[in-house]
Amino acid sequence: MWGLVAARLGTPDPRHLYDLPAPHADRFVVAGMGTAAWGPVHLVLAALAALAGRPGHPDLAAGQTAAARALHPRPAPAPAGEVAD
Repeated sequence: MWGLVAARLGTPDPRHLYDLPAPHADRFVVAGMGTAAWGPVHLVLAALAALAGRPGHPDLAAGQTAAARALHPRPAPAPAGEVAD
């Protein structure tokens, strides 16, 4: 969860958070007893990579996004007010 916070707010420093969840990239972020699921850790890593200023960060972020899509291929629900394809 701190990775999601850092990716959105820039604090805690996202540059230092990328390596912590990386070993768990193929798992899903869930809250409590599974009542809320945030998707694969790859999505958190993609957001952190985009902000972190790491070498090759655009490619790293794109790779994490592709890995998340491969792990969880269902399309995301349409935002409120939009119709899904």
